[in-house]
Amino acid sequence: MKILIVDDDPAIAESLAEALSDGNTVCETANDGKAALSLLMSGVWDIAVIDLVMPEKNGIEVLAEARESGIRTEFVMVTGFGSIETAIDAMKLGASDYLTKPVNLEELRCIIRKLTEHTNLRKENARLRKLVIPEDPVQELIGSSSAMQKIRETIVQVAPRRVTVLIEGESGSGKEVVASAIARLSGRKDKPYLRMNCGALSQGILESELFGHEKGSFTGAIGQKKGIFEAADGGTLFLDEIGEMPLESQVRLLRVLESGEFTRVGGVHPVTVDVRIVAATNKDLRKLVDDGRFREDLYYRLNVVRISLPPLRERREDIPLLLQHLLVLYNAQNNTDFRGFDQEVAAILSGLEWPGNVRELRNVVERILVFARQDFVTLEDLPEDIAQREIARIGESETGTMAEIEKKIIVRTLEQTGNNVRKAARILDIPVRTLYRRIKSLGDQE
Repeated sequence: MKILIVDDDPAIAESLAEALSDGNTVCETANDGKAALSLLMSGVWDIAVIDLVMPEKNGIEVLAEARESGIRTEFVMVTGFGSIETAIDAMKLGASDYLTKPVNLEELRCIIRKLTEHTNLRKENARLRKLVIPEDPVQELIGSSSAMQKIRETIVQVAPRRVTVLIEGESGSGKEVVASAIARLSGRKDKPYLRMNCGALSQGILESELFGHEKGSFTGAIGQKKGIFEAADGGTLFLDEIGEMPLESQVRLLRVLESGEFTRVGGVHPVTVDVRIVAATNKDLRKLVDDGRFREDLYYRLNVVRISLPPLRERREDIPLLLQHLLVLYNAQNNTDFRGFDQEVAAILSGLEWPGNVRELRNVVERILVFARQDFVTLEDLPEDIAQREIARIGESETGTMAEIEKKIIVRTLEQTGNNVRKAARILDIPVRTLYRRIKSLGDQE
């Protein structure tokens, strides 16, 4: 920890530096604003304790110039009682706190401890961003489970090859992340990477979007339009929800995969493209083939390499790492400094089913962080619907008499709410008076 003490009275500056210096803290002094700014520009300082009224440059001017230069040092302004308003103005410019003269040493130490925690947290978040938001696209598939390790290895092997890839997995499991990683690790990484949801459009519109159309080919076709296949020429096309594609469109897709040619809707001249296909589905394509809803020849043409993403409930050991990853992302996107999740919170979130998989987990984490009361998420911050899901899980998993199970549920709910009976009653969906009676009854049984 490096602290710069700035005061036009050398005796005051030296006495503060001496009082704050220890084995972990190094203090230096300056006696005017110009010298202070020079030191701030020439080195890395964690905290600057600086007098507002000084020769050469005052504290406000030093702060303003430091911020313009991108210096992120935490500033503590020191002022006389008559200029507190000026100190408040300094805080609006980015100062972290202020003190009045004569400086109370214990108050200063308290402020420094708080700012030290803030500085360390900022450094840790910066470190985590590098770890959790890596440049390597494969590492964006968060998880240390054997399943995720195998998927990352498969992507690395498959990406440089020209083969078609079929990605299977439930909604929200990360299929698009896999497709993007394949494209970015391939020899086509500098070429277009485009995505089409095959289940979002009717057959006519889907074929027009995929293959383009000629002028006058249908009502509203006022000119020639190139489709997404032409736009993706030389690159990668991600066909999401391929199982939703109409049978008639499947025929045209198969021709493109086999020959690299197609005709625009209403056209007669073939268009040749070089596009790598990565397809994804949340359905069982083999069953769709058996049911006559998906062409068998297209299935085999797509299923050259298959990557199956496990649902989140089958890799619960990855959830704590995902929680940290999502927290770091949230901090980066919202300029916040959340430190993490209480172990009990992480355990509860790891125990839930997550039918919406990683996407659902991300939405819940964002909701928790929006309403969190402090920088460390505790049981009290859990939304009521999540608490209710945990209570339902406890009820399903516990054994014993109804009274014993009820007791466990009530105790756990009170723990989650910080013994807030009203909130616990809302979660349990019972009147407050009823909950008070049951709590009293539980006490009488002991």
